[in-house]
Amino acid sequence: MVKGVILASILFFCISCAHRQNLSQSKQDNYMTIYALPDTVRFSNHFKMLWDDLLKETKGDLSKKNYIPSEQLQKKYSLKYLDGQYYIKGYLHTKSNFDINKDEKAGISIVSYSDTLKSYLCELSQISELVSLPNISSIELTKTVNPKIPKTR
Repeated sequence: MVKGVILASILFFCISCAHRQNLSQSKQDNYMTIYALPDTVRFSNHFKMLWDDLLKETKGDLSKKNYIPSEQLQKKYSLKYLDGQYYIKGYLHTKSNFDINKDEKAGISIVSYSDTLKSYLCELSQISELVSLPNISSIELTKTVNPKIPKTR
């Protein structure tokens, strides 16, 4: 009888551990954890503000699929909505050994203007991939300008 209880408790323990591992694996597959920005790359203040706001809104777990940012983030950062995804765009300052063909990742589109200046269009859910691209010296986020036209008298 005692052996049966011990065997049943061991079996129950193994099943619960396997179930927890599957849950954490599925969370890892669907979410990307974001932390502090790397020190090796310079970031525009606007990009830093977006990163901080994303960190607060997602509590550090950014969904890799179908992430819908708040209306406040959409307006504040002029996020573009294309094909069911939200995008950010801006400029990359790269080192001379940056290779677009090698370093471009899924969800990030890069266009070269010169050896060191590139523009990017990045799915918001891939922002963590963007900041970890190799051979980047700085990242800027574009900002919408709303000019105030003076009233005529």
